[in-house]
Amino acid sequence: MSTFATSSSAFFKDIKISHAIFAMPFALSLFVLPEITWSFQQFLWIVFCVFCARSFAMGVNRYLDRDIDALNQRTSKRKLADNLNFINAYKLYILLFGSLFIVSSFCLSTLCGILSIPVLLFLGFYSQLKRFFHGTHFYLGICLGLSPMAVSVAVTGSINVESMLIAGVVAFWVAGFDIFYSLQDRVFDVKHNLKSIPALLGSKKSILVASLSFLISLSLLVCFGIYRESGYVYFLHVLLVACIFIGEIYLVLRSIKGKPLVSLAGIFFYFNMWVGLIFISGLYLDGALR
Repeated sequence: MSTFATSSSAFFKDIKISHAIFAMPFALSLFVLPEITWSFQQFLWIVFCVFCARSFAMGVNRYLDRDIDALNQRTSKRKLADNLNFINAYKLYILLFGSLFIVSSFCLSTLCGILSIPVLLFLGFYSQLKRFFHGTHFYLGICLGLSPMAVSVAVTGSINVESMLIAGVVAFWVAGFDIFYSLQDRVFDVKHNLKSIPALLGSKKSILVASLSFLISLSLLVCFGIYRESGYVYFLHVLLVACIFIGEIYLVLRSIKGKPLVSLAGIFFYFNMWVGLIFISGLYLDGALR
C-alpha cells in the first residue's frame, strides 16, 4: 500500500468517519420543513461543509492529543498515537479540510464564508479545554449544536427559532453521552490531571449530570414540537428518543456496577446513532401526514 493510501486510511480511521451519523440528521433537519426554500446545490454544499468541519475538528483533536492518547490504554492503538510518522500527513489533512470548509462556505454565501473562520477556531479549541476546564463535554455539545444554526444562516440568511431549539437539543444530548463515554477514562484523567466531569465528580454524580442533560435535551424536543404545533406522529418519535435515553442510562448504570450488558463504547455508538435519525424521520412524517 502506498504511503498516501496508508496515511489516508490512518487519518479516516482515527477520526471515526462513521460517527458523523450522530449529528448530521439534526444539521439537515431544516431541509424537511415545508416553509424552507432551498436548492439541491445548497444541500450538497452544506453536507460537504459538515463533513469538512468535522474532519478538521477531529483531525485537530487527534493531533493535539497524540501524546495523551499514546499513554491511555484505550486510545494507544489510534494510528497517530501508535505511529508518529503520520504527523505530517495529519497536518496536511487538517489544513486541507479547514481550507475546503472555508471555500465551500463562501460558495454558499459571503456571510457563511466570513463566519467559517471563527467557526474553525471554535471547533479547534475543543482539544485544549480538557487541560483546564471540567465542562469540556458541554463545549463539545455546543460545537455540534452550531450545525443547525449554521445551516439556517446558509439557507435563509438568518438564525431561526427552530434551529436554535435544535441546537439546544444537540448540545445537551451530546454533552450527556460524552459524559457517559468519559466514564471509561475517569481513572486515567485523574492520574494525568485531565479535566472532565467524571474526574471531578466521580461516576455516580456524573451519571446524574448526564441524565439531567438528556432530560433538558428531551424537554427541548418537546418545546420544538409545541412551537411547530406538531402532531402525534412527531411526539411518538420523541417518545422513542426518550426510550433510547432511558435505555442508555440503564446500561451505563449496569456497567459501573460491574454487570455490563454491552461496553460503554457500544452504548455510545449503537444507541446514539438512532437519535438524530428518529428526530428527522419524525419531523418529516409529521409534516407529510398532516
